[in-house]
Amino acid sequence: MKLMLFIISILLALLTGSMIHTYAQTTVITLKPTEITIEPDQEFTVDLNITEVENLYAYELKIYFNNSVLNATKAVRPPGHFMEPYDPNLQFIPKWEIKNDYNATHGRIWLGFTLLAPEPPKSGSGILAKITFKAIGLGFTTLTLKDTKLADSSGNPIVHSTEDCNVTVELPKPTIEISPKTISPTHRGEVIQVNINITDLDERWKAVGFEFKLSYDEELMKVINVTEGSFLKQFGETYMTPPIIKPSYVHLGLLLLPQEDGTWTIYPSGSGTLATIFFNVTHGPPVSITLTLYDTKIADITATPPGVPHTVVSGEYVFTTEILTFIIVWTDPATNQNYTFLVQTVSNTTVDYMMFEQVHKCLTFNVTGPEGSQGYCNITIPKNLLDAGPNEWLILVDEEVITDYIATSNATHTCIYFQYPLSTRTIYIYGTSVIPELQINMVLLALLVLTFTIAISKKKRLIQKTEAKQ
Repeated sequence: MKLMLFIISILLALLTGSMIHTYAQTTVITLKPTEITIEPDQEFTVDLNITEVENLYAYELKIYFNNSVLNATKAVRPPGHFMEPYDPNLQFIPKWEIKNDYNATHGRIWLGFTLLAPEPPKSGSGILAKITFKAIGLGFTTLTLKDTKLADSSGNPIVHSTEDCNVTVELPKPTIEISPKTISPTHRGEVIQVNINITDLDERWKAVGFEFKLSYDEELMKVINVTEGSFLKQFGETYMTPPIIKPSYVHLGLLLLPQEDGTWTIYPSGSGTLATIFFNVTHGPPVSITLTLYDTKIADITATPPGVPHTVVSGEYVFTTEILTFIIVWTDPATNQNYTFLVQTVSNTTVDYMMFEQVHKCLTFNVTGPEGSQGYCNITIPKNLLDAGPNEWLILVDEEVITDYIATSNATHTCIYFQYPLSTRTIYIYGTSVIPELQINMVLLALLVLTFTIAISKKKRLIQKTEAKQ
């Protein structure tokens, strides 16, 4: 009987605040995390915490929430919670209630807990409870702490503050992104395509319009075509605005057209390509720029700004190594027959204007790159065009001799790797033998043999005629 009277006195003091005791106002009851964004039909858990409390013996509180947005599904005191008594049989629970339909607009959770003698009061910080909610509708609500009361072992109230939790329930955000994420051409003149994709679009957004700008550098690449992708066409008749092409960006809009009565019955969902932009690569390496998507908009049927929230993922244009094949045509002056040789270069610089000088046994070309940087070239030369021994090649960068080149060869080709400082340089590669010269010599030898054969034949006929006269 005395125990019950003690409990009742504590609760009365707790509820009425008739017993006054002063504590430093540093104690806070919090819901963590304080900001939550979640999708419909998903569950989440918040922690009911207390910090910097002294001599806590009992608490009581309510949490209100918008019951059209959330349902409370569970509230538990986890093992090791802040008020856990040494003897579990001594705990007393004045209130532990969940009501999702507390009133027309809000649900309510009512929690309370008290220790019993001989349990000592609690001091410090810790978790009081874990509360689980489920998102049942779209919108915003605050998990609001109200009617919060803390009491010490004598029933004196403990002054404290509270921190609520804000919850936003929204559809998953779609993403407008560049695909592929990294575009890496291999040579100038190559046509590359940049896809503008939409991913994870939920039909409940009722999205019908899309707009974006894509940045690029006209000095590096030229826009040659813009086409609509297949994504939006799945859901009805569409309209693509004439693309606006500027030296630094492409601007495009797409619309899913309504039916004759001005309404839509199907809304876009899923992932796919909105549009494709085709570029011609006009500048050699090294190049690295960001293809930035900006001023992106997704409009729903209300056309109310700012429209459907979404994320944006831009892309990278990286042209660090160019692979080129140069065609060298040599004409045999003796037979006027053309011979074609393919010379390949792999370089992190722009390689231009390759020429073959037969007389000097030399290949010549220009390389260009950022001044002060280091360039390299790996050139593959057919042996039946130009050849030399492993250590007999002469390589000049302008007038500077490169001695630390690496030359490897097989039966038909020689591959030479060398480096050079930039900006614009002229490369000379000298060999020791030019096989077309041997072809000329072979022709001359054939002509000599033919001439000698004719001479011998003529001499034999002359001898035969002389003998016949005798």
